[in-house]
Amino acid sequence: MLQTWGLVTRSHALHLDEENAAMSRSHQSRGMICSLFSGRAHWASAGHPRYPLVGLAAMCVVGLVAALVVAGEKAPRTGGTLKIAWVGEPPTLDIHKSTTTSTRRLAWHMFERLFTFDEQYNLIPELAEGYEVSSDGKTYTVRLRKGVLFHNGNELTAEDVIASLKRWMDNDPIPKNYLIPDLEALEATGPHAFEIRLKQPNGATIDFLASIAQGPVIYPKEVIEEAGKDQIKRFIGTGPYQFVEYLPDRHIRLKRFDRYSARSEAANGYGGKRAAYLDELIFYPVADVAVRAAGVEAGDFDVAIEVSTDDYDRFANHPLVDPVIAGPAAYVVFVPNKKSPTMGNVKIRQALLAAIDVEPLMKVAFGDQRFYRLDCSILMKETAWWSQAGCELYNQKNVQKAKQLLQEAGYDGTPIRWITTQVYQQMYKTSVAVKSQLEAAGFKIDLQVLDWATLSKKRYEADFYDVFVTYFTYRPSPVLFYTVLAKTWAGFWDNPKKDELIVQTLRATDQKRQFELWSQLQRLIYEDVPFVRTGDFFDLHLKRKEVKNLTNKPEVFFWNVWIEP
Repeated sequence: MLQTWGLVTRSHALHLDEENAAMSRSHQSRGMICSLFSGRAHWASAGHPRYPLVGLAAMCVVGLVAALVVAGEKAPRTGGTLKIAWVGEPPTLDIHKSTTTSTRRLAWHMFERLFTFDEQYNLIPELAEGYEVSSDGKTYTVRLRKGVLFHNGNELTAEDVIASLKRWMDNDPIPKNYLIPDLEALEATGPHAFEIRLKQPNGATIDFLASIAQGPVIYPKEVIEEAGKDQIKRFIGTGPYQFVEYLPDRHIRLKRFDRYSARSEAANGYGGKRAAYLDELIFYPVADVAVRAAGVEAGDFDVAIEVSTDDYDRFANHPLVDPVIAGPAAYVVFVPNKKSPTMGNVKIRQALLAAIDVEPLMKVAFGDQRFYRLDCSILMKETAWWSQAGCELYNQKNVQKAKQLLQEAGYDGTPIRWITTQVYQQMYKTSVAVKSQLEAAGFKIDLQVLDWATLSKKRYEADFYDVFVTYFTYRPSPVLFYTVLAKTWAGFWDNPKKDELIVQTLRATDQKRQFELWSQLQRLIYEDVPFVRTGDFFDLHLKRKEVKNLTNKPEVFFWNVWIEP
């Protein structure tokens, strides 16, 4: 029997006793399996011969649910408009076309995937009802929920899913590089079922379908056809909120989709029942972090996303505003352009890595230690993929080594065009702080500040920059990390050994072997330096006290949120 799933996340291991109790109360009749790539539960038909029920460690989460109302809280209330101070203008609302956080965190209120993640980052169905895998691991049959409606009133069918997945595969580097080569056919087998047929087993197939960044959201087939190779022209999905209007530099307005087909399970992480309690969501692009915070305090906004952590003490005991610490959210990265004449030289990239002292950067950007931590692992401590491979090269703060590497590389003082943004203060502050560190090691840094939408586009222009700044959000598995490792992603890391290790990881069926391969890939990242990792950080959001049930998870969302007068 082909083994494709098995690892358990660290966070899951800490909650086994709680989950055992929940499972004894559960009325779920489905069987489930655990993802080797994520330690997350995958739902399949009960009694499927390929997935016998095994011991507790392999059972993952079945009965654990996230309660909407905490003890003593009033029942959710329907109605009202939530005014959200958003982090700048999203470059697009077409998730297939963008990896940016501002796009997906806004647009996933309109668009949904086949699978998503529960409270412990186990995979659970979203638009899917379940799936089966053939005994040879080459055929996945995915069943869709019936009666799910798009915002135009048409029912979701397998034809919509096929069209959406094909378009996603054409745009997202993850499936383009690591799924399409194995794909034999993608076909509807009925109005509410389709098959993924592979040339050879790929244990991450379902993980791909739950990807968050540039994820495989489902659009109507006709919307995809009218868009062609361009961005979609009509924002029609199946989510709890539907598109109303987009006025650039003013706001994006969504309203409740009254015919939304919510799941029956209790809310659980990013999945389960999604209730649209609010009449409207209005996202205001507010690039200035201080204006976002002041707007919530004044009552102009109900929620402000990603305000300065320096504001925490001011709002900790505020009579009208609650601070929300969310995360671990992400870590800031400095991404060299491997096609540039300077940063294409690996010794110059290694000098960049050697010179950096991470702690001062984190203090400048986040101040309070409640909002950051140092860690070398590419995937965070909360995952099953936390590794120490290559960690001797993290946070070296070795100026002399950096100078020696620059000398060996023949660096002639050519200015390094370093593009950053003030829209995300953590990116700007770390850029300013690291500039002095790098110049002390012999670099000459030309710091250029762009708005986020411009930076998001310009980072794909190889002749425009040498280093750009972004952050990598929390990813519970390597599969969800592969986008930023693809040679077509900004920074352009083209390394045959990297590609070989990723393929080997996808093919491996032994859990220990998979972790070894991922650790080898992490070491290669530190040696070849496609990016430089800083420290993990936690976001600070603000909400008016009347706003209830705002998540503290890494990815923010506003379904299951209500306003209590």
